[in-house]
Amino acid sequence: MPVNQSPATCAIRVAIATFVLGFTCIASTMTYAGTVAYDNLDLFRSNGVDSINPTIGVGPMADSFTASAGNRLTDIKLDLSRANLGSTGNLTVSLLSDNGSKPGSTVATLGTLNDNALGSTLRTYDFSNFAPVNLITGSRYWIQVEGSANSSASWSWSSNLSGTTGVVGERYANKLGVYPNIGGPYQMQVTTATYNSLYDNSALAKSSGVDSINPVNGLGPIADSFFSSKAQQLSDVKLDLSRTNLGSTGNLTVSLLSDNGSKPGSFLTNLGTISDSLLDSTLKLVDLSGFGTIYLAANARYWIQVAASSGSSANWSWSTDTSGPGVAGERYSNKLGVYPNSGGPYQMQVSAMDIIGASASVPEPGSIVLLAVGIAAYGFGRHRMV
Repeated sequence: MPVNQSPATCAIRVAIATFVLGFTCIASTMTYAGTVAYDNLDLFRSNGVDSINPTIGVGPMADSFTASAGNRLTDIKLDLSRANLGSTGNLTVSLLSDNGSKPGSTVATLGTLNDNALGSTLRTYDFSNFAPVNLITGSRYWIQVEGSANSSASWSWSSNLSGTTGVVGERYANKLGVYPNIGGPYQMQVTTATYNSLYDNSALAKSSGVDSINPVNGLGPIADSFFSSKAQQLSDVKLDLSRTNLGSTGNLTVSLLSDNGSKPGSFLTNLGTISDSLLDSTLKLVDLSGFGTIYLAANARYWIQVAASSGSSANWSWSTDTSGPGVAGERYSNKLGVYPNSGGPYQMQVSAMDIIGASASVPEPGSIVLLAVGIAAYGFGRHRMV
């Protein structure tokens, strides 16, 4: 559908056309169960496009939305095109805070798009490979698109607010100013989800020590259990890790296991591969959230297992503080045995999100996209016997 130039109600619109889908965080096949917070996507609604180019266009451009439901941002879709099929620029999509109903500071970068992936006609581009971003329910945020000087990217806009979700009452912005949406906001869809904390003893201040994950000199493989009380989708796993030898070149693998009589069971799926070279000598919280769709069954126990190569110096921190959500009553495991968490489980955070309209029965973890996370640790931690 060709897009013609058109003036907006509140600003001079610079019409260029299409843009190309880049690579950094786009075109994901992941599906997130969640709530649509903002939606005026519909190519037939378009009244025209604005150039994102900062020199000849009106970039950077932004749309506001309010996180009325859901505490994590999970998916962004934008209607984009470019005018010059020979352009070699790019654009960056970011989440901004709100500053008095105007775009504020950058909260997170959501994706990068190269001109050479766009076409001359409008198309909807999906940005969902970013790590889920925490939102404050009831707060306003902005999705900003910023183009490079040699970009011919355009973002579609529409003054048709009928039948939209979360669009009325919001605002849009470009380098000419900030305007109420009655003037024709940019076309996007924002999806949020409610995340549940299934297990969390990850605060670094709680650490009582570290254990080496090395299978020869340490206690690996090491695992923690967690419990899913309802059918939901695993969304995020964080681990407190370090390494002893800053010259180590090993790696570790993080996996999801089933439960076998309150002990680690069979392998279900890979959650990530972590390289020693990205860990520090001090503990840090390592985030694994780029895996694909994994469903957790109701009233089921699972295990997060970390296994290291023989050249790794990775450590996993442990803590005797079991006051966090889901920690008391679970178990931890290493090559010495399986123990109740009163003895000091390993430090991790496990989050899941509700599945909208889910039945009581959900299949075991399904398809997954393996993510090479990059981070590892080794250390000759205290060999605990509890």
